Amino acid sequence: MTTKHADSGSPEHAKKAENMASSQPSGGEVYSTKVTVCGETVQLRTDQPPEVVQRLAAYINLKVKQAGGAPGLAAENLRVLALASLGVAGELFEANAKLEEQKTSNSRMLAKAQSLNESLDRALAH
Repeated sequence: MTTKHADSGSPEHAKKAENMASSQPSGGEVYSTKVTVCGETVQLRTDQPPEVVQRLAAYINLKVKQAGGAPGLAAENLRVLALASLGVAGELFEANAKLEEQKTSNSRMLAKAQSLNESLDRALAH
């Protein structure tokens, strides 16, 4: 997922927004959506539909709450946000490890199926 923060207001922010628009991934649709994470509302430009981004923000807010954080981005919540982020990163790493295990298993099964197919072809050829 490609996401960029799109702030507005000052001329610098307008220039940044213009640069972001020109650097969006080619071939895909670009969405603009607002999300609230830890009580902070952020305008984003992303290649994901707004409902997907909202689900991700809700998930992060849930993880922050589970880590003991309160709504809002007070200084004490930065620690909680860091803990929640580590938890989410851990989940991502676990999911990637499971995916790699599955890919390895699939490759082994495919190799075995090909070997059996070749054996069957040889047996039928005789």
